[in-house]
Amino acid sequence: MKKVRQFLVLLLILILCVSLVAGCAQSANKAPTNSKNTQENQTKVKNPDTMVVAYNDQPTTLDPHIAYDPESLQAISQVYEGLVTYKGGTNEVVPQLAERWETSNDGKVWTFYLKKNIKFTDGAPFNADAVKTSFERLLKINQGPAWMFDMIKSIDVVDEYTVKFNLEYAFVPFIHALANPSGPMIISPKAIKEHEENGDLAQNWLRQNMVGTGPYMLESWNMGQDFTLVKNPDYWGGWEGKHVSKVVYKVVQESSSQRLMLESGDADFANAIPRDVIEDLSKNPDITVQVDSTVNLLNLFFNNQRGALKDKRVRQAMAYGFSYDDCIKGVFNNLGKRMQGPLPPGMWAHDSTIKPYEKDVEKAKKLLEEAGYPGGKGLKFTIMVETGSEDYKKVAELFQSDMKELGIDISIQVLAWATIKDMLASAETAPDMFISGFYPDYLDPDNVLYALYSSRTIGSINESFYTNPQVDQLLEEARRSTDLAHREELYKRAQQIINDDCPAIFILVRDNITTMRSWVKGFVFHPILVNRYYFMYKE
Repeated sequence: MKKVRQFLVLLLILILCVSLVAGCAQSANKAPTNSKNTQENQTKVKNPDTMVVAYNDQPTTLDPHIAYDPESLQAISQVYEGLVTYKGGTNEVVPQLAERWETSNDGKVWTFYLKKNIKFTDGAPFNADAVKTSFERLLKINQGPAWMFDMIKSIDVVDEYTVKFNLEYAFVPFIHALANPSGPMIISPKAIKEHEENGDLAQNWLRQNMVGTGPYMLESWNMGQDFTLVKNPDYWGGWEGKHVSKVVYKVVQESSSQRLMLESGDADFANAIPRDVIEDLSKNPDITVQVDSTVNLLNLFFNNQRGALKDKRVRQAMAYGFSYDDCIKGVFNNLGKRMQGPLPPGMWAHDSTIKPYEKDVEKAKKLLEEAGYPGGKGLKFTIMVETGSEDYKKVAELFQSDMKELGIDISIQVLAWATIKDMLASAETAPDMFISGFYPDYLDPDNVLYALYSSRTIGSINESFYTNPQVDQLLEEARRSTDLAHREELYKRAQQIINDDCPAIFILVRDNITTMRSWVKGFVFHPILVNRYYFMYKE
C-alpha cells in the first residue's frame, strides 16, 4: 500500500506541476491595448453562421492516426473526439467520450467507462469495440503520434461500454497523452472496415475522408483552395446555445492577403499575420490581437546522418555562428524567449544550468577547422522552408547570411509542408536542414525529449535522425519511472548531452499570436489544443 500511495502522490504532483505551467501560459497575456475593448464593433457581422479561417497551408492528411501538423489537426479536432480532453484553457483533464475512468494501484491498468447513445456520422455506434479498433489501428500504423502510446500492451473490451488499457509500465502522463489532439481520436470501425484496401486499414480513404463523433463533418476539400466543414445535426453534445454551423478554411499563402481579408471581415481568423504589423493591426477596433506565452518551440533541425553534418563539430560551429538576438528582435519583434537547450523554459525539469549557444564567430571557425573544413571550405547545404511561413523564411535568410561569414554556402528552398514531410520519411530523402516549429502534445518533458531525440521515434517525429545510445537509455528510464525526482534527474542529464550533440539549433519559444475579428466570441487559448470552433460564435 505504501508503494501505491507513493505512486498516487507522484501522479498528483505531476498533474499539479503541469497545471501550473498551463496556468502560467494562459495568464501571461500580453495583448496590445486595443480600443475594441471599450467600443462597439464598427462593422456588421459578416456570415454570422460561418467561421472563416485564413490559413497559410492545407492539411497533409485527414487521418487522425497519421496527422501531426497544425493544418491537419485544425480540421481533425472539429470532427473527431477522444476519450478525454482539456477543460477550457486549463490543464485539467475532463471526460469527452468517456464518462469516467479509474487506475489500478500499480498504475498499469486504466479502465474507461464510456458514454452511451453516441453515433459516428456514418451511423455506426460508439462503444468499447470502436475504442479498441481505433487504438489498435493507431499502434499498427505506427506513424506520427503513435510513439506516445507505445507502452500500451493490450486493450480489453470488458463490455459494450467499458474498455481497459493494459500498459507495459506505469506511464505517469498517460491521461494527458489521451487528452491531446494528436492521435487518440476515435474513428468509426465501420468506415475502417468498409474502406480498407489491401490491409491498409483504410489509410488511403481516410486521408481525404472523415467519420467521427464530433460536432462537424466534412463537406468538401478543394485541394490548395479551401476546406469546408458543416455541422453534424446528430451531434451528441447538441446545438442549443450559440454556435456556428459551418467552418471554412481558405488557403491563403500571402500574409498581406490574409491581412486584407481580416480587415475587410472576409476572414474571422488569420494565422500568418507578420509580427511587424501586429501593433498597427491592434489599433483597429474591429480586430482582436491576443498574445499568449506557450511552450511551442522553433528549431533549425540538421540531418544528423548526412555528410559533414554527421560531425557534431560542424553542427556546433553553425550554432555558434547564428545571430540569436537578431532573430528574436528582428524577425519575431521580441514576441518569444531564447531557448536554453532542447527543453523549453517553463516546462517541468528544464535545466537552467545549461549554457546555451551564443554567437561566437571565432569559436565557430575554430570548430570548422578542427572538423577539417577551414574557412568553411566545400560546405554547401540546402535549408527547407514551409510555403507561406514568412517568419521561417526570414530566419532562413538570417541563417544564410550568418553562415556566409563562416564560408558556408546555404541555399534556401521553399516547399509545401506536405512535400517536406514526405521527404522527411528517411534520412536519405530528407533535406540537409529545415526550420520547424514543434507543438508539445502534453506538458511533460517526455513529449519533447523522447519525441524529438529518441532513436525509437526516427521515421515518425525524430526528423533530425539524431541517435545517441546514452540519451536513449536515459529517456527510456525516465518514461518508466514514477519517482518524480528521479525523472527530473534523468531529463536534466539527457538535456546536457543533447545540447552538446547539437542535433538542431535551439532558437526560441514562440509567443502565440491570435488575430481575429472582434465579433468572434467564446475564443479561449489553450497551450496544447487547437481552436475548437464549436465553442465559438459571432455577434
